[in-house]
Parts: sequence; structure tokens; C-alpha cells
Amino acid sequence: MKLNVKNELLDQKNFNWRQIFSPIIATFCFLLCFSVLPICSYARSAVWDSLFYQLPSVHTVRITPQKEWKQQYVYDLDANSDLDILLSFDELFADSRQLYFVVRHCDVEWQPDDMLTLEYWDGFEKQYDCSEYMLSFNTTVDYVHYKVHVPVRQFKVSGNYTISVYSMGDDEHILTRPVIIAEHEMGIESCVRKTNNNGMQDLTVTVHKGLSNGSSKSLRDISVCSWQNNDMSSLLFFDNPTIVRGDDMSYTDPLVFQGGSEWRWADTRSLRGHVLSDTRVSVFDGYYHAEIPLATVPLGYSYHEDFNGLQYIHNYDEPKTNFDITADYSIIHINLHEPAYRFGRNSSLYVVGDFNDAPFPMNRNKFGWVEEWNASESNFVLEDYTYLVKQSLANYRIVEVDAEGRVDMTNTEASFSETENDYHICVYYRDPSTGYYRVLAYKKHNTLKTPNAFIH
Repeated sequence: MKLNVKNELLDQKNFNWRQIFSPIIATFCFLLCFSVLPICSYARSAVWDSLFYQLPSVHTVRITPQKEWKQQYVYDLDANSDLDILLSFDELFADSRQLYFVVRHCDVEWQPDDMLTLEYWDGFEKQYDCSEYMLSFNTTVDYVHYKVHVPVRQFKVSGNYTISVYSMGDDEHILTRPVIIAEHEMGIESCVRKTNNNGMQDLTVTVHKGLSNGSSKSLRDISVCSWQNNDMSSLLFFDNPTIVRGDDMSYTDPLVFQGGSEWRWADTRSLRGHVLSDTRVSVFDGYYHAEIPLATVPLGYSYHEDFNGLQYIHNYDEPKTNFDITADYSIIHINLHEPAYRFGRNSSLYVVGDFNDAPFPMNRNKFGWVEEWNASESNFVLEDYTYLVKQSLANYRIVEVDAEGRVDMTNTEASFSETENDYHICVYYRDPSTGYYRVLAYKKHNTLKTPNAFIH
């Protein structure tokens, strides 16, 4: 395995990220492209940069229900009232620090609004005594594992929120993640149709108004949106409903998404050869390097069960321990071997998935080239993508982004209408009395497990 990058974090075990990155933190931002339609172009958005911000020293960021491992961004205001939202992450420091978090209410476009904290949050603006931490144990990479507890019961109203974590003392901004608090005042029926149009999936929705207390909402104050899997940058809004029948609104002009293919697997649960896996592990300067099997584009659709981009932290090398602190980090290597003519000269390739905290294209999960682009090459090997990844069983995809920011999986993953995907659907309501947005309904539609239902 050829090592073509020099990673400063491998120079010493007790490295100090603050010392390395402090001069550039002020200018650091993640470049993020809207997806999913290859026929539409979206400008790079500073909104998503800020919603998924994290310091370079921060890895394996998860926002999950308490005692669950699956990443989840939407929580029910009533059903989850006794639940804590758990925001966990690792920071590659040898020393711990005290944290606090701040919750901010946002509008439908994820811009912070002017609501006062006391209007949406039952507590102080800065929440202290909210976190716990543990030091890594018996790992080659030293890190501190943090858990920040955000009680759902302290949210007063539904809507879009950001949770930002800061360091006490210097108020350094460590990370931000979005979360949606939803009500269930309205009902949602959904349908995902398979199309023969280049592997697309069409989503249509019917919203039932006035299910709670016989109330009725004005059509002009209701917005309906959806996004695919955990890729919130793929969020698209429906146009006005095509059919309005009583308290039912039907959106028959579909939102069209690329189906993609089933997600690829990256298995680093064992770095010491304790499990049979196609992953090749080597040691360089005392640190683990995991080379994932060569990625090729599928020739046809084949179903296999996956996590839809999620990551399951697990350690076969220390099976009876707390994986949060005994799972080690390795430098993961992903290679793609495809003819050069398949990709545009100004296109870039990205690895997306929760294992690198990037469920959509961001600057730090970008491929490089081994050599200059050469259209005459019959075979072309892309430089391996490298990133520091915690021991786990994880999903990933490779996507292509052109110079105009359009995201496409056709040349890297292929796209099939049969692919199993999750679609998250939210209904927003702008309260005329306050001008602020509430979330009155939410549904997750799985193309394989959720029956299609639609009112014509």
C-alpha cells in the first residue's frame, strides 16, 4: 500500500490539535454542495456549512436518542418528552475540557430567527453541567469521548433547531448539529414510485390537515419538504398542492431523487486480524492503516441490507469493553479504479457517509488524483481517499460533483430505481400570530418497508 499523504497527527501520540489548527480555525469552513438531482444545479451553501460545523480535532459526531446508536435528527415533542438527545463525539486531545451547549430556534430555511430563548427553551441560554467525558483506553490514538445530554422536555415549541457546543473558559466553538422537534397535529401519507428515467425515485405526499382538535390551517402557511437518508443537503420543498379536497392536500407533482445503489461497506471492527474481512490492515509508524477493497461501479442492481449511510461503532479486538473508549482509530484508505473518460475534467469525487461525519459532499472528504487527468488513459486509478475513522462497521458512497455543484452518482455508484432508501418528510406551519415556524408532522418512508399510500 502506497502512502501518498503525510498526516501530521501521526507524528506523535499526544499531539495538540489546538497548536496545529488555531491559526486557521478562523478561516476554516466546509464546502458543501446541495444534491440530489443531476439535472439541477445548486450553489454551495454556507447554511449547511454552519449546521454541520466541527473543529478539525473533532471526529465521530453522533446525535442519537439516548441508548440508541442510529443517527437521528427528528424527535417527537410529546412521544420523546422523557428522552435525552445524546450528542456524542471524540476530540483528539489528551486532556479533557468542560463544555456547555446553546440551543437556537431557526426558520424553515435553517436561518436563526429572532425568538427569545425563553420562548422556545425551558432553561438558561447556556446550559452547563450537561456533559460527561471518558478518556480513551489502550488505543494508539488518544482521544476524549464526550456525551452532551439535551433533554427533549425542555423544548417548548416544535421547529428547526441547532445545538452548538462550546468550551468553557475560552468559549471556543467546537461543533454544531441540526435537530428537528416535531408535533403530530397533522397526518402524512406517502408514496415512492420507481421510474424508468435513469434510476430515479418519485416521491408524492398527501397531508391531512386539522387532525387535532378540529383545527384547520391556511394553505399559504403550510410547507412540505423531504430529504433522502441522512443527507439533509438533499432537502427539497414541494410546490403548491395539486389537489385540495376538504382538509386533505395532495402533492402529485413529485420530488425526484436519484435512487443510487445499495451502500458500500467499510469494516474496521478488527485491526488485529480477529475477524475475517476484506479490509487489509497494516501498521505504519505505530498507527493502523485500513485499506478498503477496491471500489468499482456496479454493472447491475443487487440488493443487500445496509445502514443507509450510518456507522455502527464496534470493536472485535476488545469485545467485552466499552466501545466508546476502546475502539481505536485507523487511517482508512479507499480507492476507485475507473476509466478516465467516465468523469468530467472539472469534476471532483467525494466519499460520503457518517463514518467521516459527512453524509454529503464536504471539502474534507474529497478524493485526489494520482496523476494528471489524461483522457487517453484506458484505465485510471484515483488517489486513495484517507481519513481517520473509528473502529466500526460503516456505510459509504462515492459521488461526483461537477464544477457547477451538481451531485451525481451515475458514474461512481450507478443509479437504480429499486434501491432501498429512507425519505424523511416534514410539514412546516408558519403561525400567523407569531411569524415563527412549527413542525406539525413528520414521517419516515422506507422504500422497502413502508407501504405506499396515496389519495387521488
